[in-house]
Formats: sequence, C-alpha cells, structure tokens
Amino acid sequence: MHLLFDRARLLERIDSDQSLLLELLDLYLVVQPARMAALQAAVTGARLEEVRADAHRLAGAFDSLSMRRAGALSHALEDAAAAVDLMGCRALMAELTEVFAQTTAEVAAARASLPATHPTGGHAAGDAKASHLR
Repeated sequence: MHLLFDRARLLERIDSDQSLLLELLDLYLVVQPARMAALQAAVTGARLEEVRADAHRLAGAFDSLSMRRAGALSHALEDAAAAVDLMGCRALMAELTEVFAQTTAEVAAARASLPATHPTGGHAAGDAKASHLR
C-alpha cells in the first residue's frame, strides 16, 4: 500500500520532535478540511483566481507535511486555474477530494497513535513552524 502521508519523512524534517508532530497533525485535522471546502466552493463557483490562490496555499501545506500526492494535485489545480481551464480544475478537484479523504484517514490514524495531549503543553518552535498551516 502506498501511503499518502509520509510520517517518517515528516518526522525527519522536524528532527523527530513528537510534540511538534502532534501539533502539526492536530492543526491539519482542524484547518485543512475547511480549506478544502473553500477550494471546492471556489471550483464550483468558477472563481478561478480564488481557486489558484487556495490551491497554492493547500499545496504548500501538503508539501510541508510530506503529503506528496495531495501536494502534486494541488499544484496541478493551481496551474489549471492560472490557465483558465475550468474543466481541468473540476477534474483535478474530484481527484484531490478523493486523495484528501484518504490522506486525512492516514493522518487521523497517525494522530490516534500519539498521546492525547501535547507532551510539553505546547511547543514554541512548533508554533512558528506550524504557522504556515493556519
């Protein structure tokens, strides 16, 4: 099975900081579904400049969190919006929606395997590193 969320790669990128991992996963589970809903609304409403901007933000977050497939689809959606390709945007949005659901399930499973609270009550460096997701 090909994982859509590369937890090992993310841990490597954050120097195995379990507290930061916990914070990033919690933030993902809260923020990204709303961002995806906003992107879907922009695609449905054919607001291509909004699609481009929203897809760009999502691509950055997915890339930062080692979610390569979702990142690649978001980049492609951004490019399709910039090219004023509404049909392409709709097709990519359908694929991204499916990948996002699968990725989110992997993130939720990873989150469930971690402690219920942040081990140190938060992480100042993590706050700065996680700020791009907000």
